[in-house]
Amino acid sequence: MKFKTEGLIDLALDWAVAVAEGLRPIMRHDHMRAKAAANNYKGDLAWHLEVTPNEPITVDETGVTHVLRPYSEQWSQGGPIIERGNIDLISPTPSDPLWQAMQWRFAHGAKGPTPLIAAMRCHVTSELGDEVEIPDELMKQT
Repeated sequence: MKFKTEGLIDLALDWAVAVAEGLRPIMRHDHMRAKAAANNYKGDLAWHLEVTPNEPITVDETGVTHVLRPYSEQWSQGGPIIERGNIDLISPTPSDPLWQAMQWRFAHGAKGPTPLIAAMRCHVTSELGDEVEIPDELMKQT
């Protein structure tokens, strides 16, 4: 389902950042079902799906899965994107309590409760636009 970039937070925002970074995020259960189908697995996946959390993951070019990076929560993940994208951060003011992030060369900006959230929303907007496709499961978790 499509959601406004300006309202993304937590895992939904991290998912959108992964897409903007050219990664292939997928929900773990969807990946398990696809792998089973690709390998002609005839068994019952119910037990595996029950004991495995349905978390967002990324799949690299070799097929190895990785937990979705917390771009909007950890500077070690979001910081390099801010630097590479020349995203400027503007601190809150008494009249505007939100952080602002601007990418001047593309004339894109975004706001958020933290500098990382504002910057990641700005990055997603500049790469993917004002709306982005997010799995419903992630929106229920935020």
